[in-house]
Amino acid sequence: VREGMERAQARGWNDVYTYTKAMGEQLLVKTRGHVPLVIVRPAITESSLNDPEPGWIHGLKVTDPLVVAYGRGMVPDFPARRGAAMDLVPIDIVINAIVLAPTRADADTVRVFHAATSGQNPLLNTQMFEYVKGYFSAYPLLAKDGSRPELVEWTFPSVSAFRRALRWRYMYPIEVRQWLLGKLPEGQKANRIKRRLGAIKTRLKRVLYFVDLFSPYTTLDCRFQMVKMLELYESLSPEEQRIFNVDVRQIDWEQYYQHTHLPGLRRHVLKEEGAVDPVMADVDD
Repeated sequence: VREGMERAQARGWNDVYTYTKAMGEQLLVKTRGHVPLVIVRPAITESSLNDPEPGWIHGLKVTDPLVVAYGRGMVPDFPARRGAAMDLVPIDIVINAIVLAPTRADADTVRVFHAATSGQNPLLNTQMFEYVKGYFSAYPLLAKDGSRPELVEWTFPSVSAFRRALRWRYMYPIEVRQWLLGKLPEGQKANRIKRRLGAIKTRLKRVLYFVDLFSPYTTLDCRFQMVKMLELYESLSPEEQRIFNVDVRQIDWEQYYQHTHLPGLRRHVLKEEGAVDPVMADVDD
């Protein structure tokens, strides 16, 4: 992994993922001959808007590890440029874009389509924070002992400031406690505390890893336009538009985050039994 990261960064890319995607595009363009080619560039894919069900997701995507850690009270802040657009796009919109794009394939021209939201319907990171905090305040990720985590305000520090704060506030106190416990006689209680501290330390290291990997996406404020894909969408019949929806302009981000994405994240990734869905909770009430 380290060798791959160094190789990618030496070529001007943040990570192996973006580096190999660029290599793939260049290889296809160079060797396609007369084969029609379209390229779809999705932004950060997140849980589905509707298909196969609202909130379906597989794995933690980019900002999600930090969001979950914040919901657990483990991350007191979020490294990002304040007010930058979080270019997130539901996975079913990406799939629909991939299905639609080949209908505009042309042997003479390589056509590139974006599946992104920052150009037509940007979600600012300050808005995202409000939705995340509001959701976890109402439906907390409880600790094993049933306690509610403390959710503080994000200040959107630089990456270096975030790393310093995480180390001084969390990592070093844990290491001091681990050192002190190492001086005590072995016992069931001491071993249980050691295991718990070890698990927390592992999670914090994981957060630092994701900060290194994903902070370029949260500190870069670019807007990716979806003009060509929306033009294609608007040329469809109403029935085709319903089936192959790619209209990111219709996404209500508060509704999506609090009633679709975060509940889906808890169901499909965190595997919580009876994960809280605010929509269903309102119905039950």
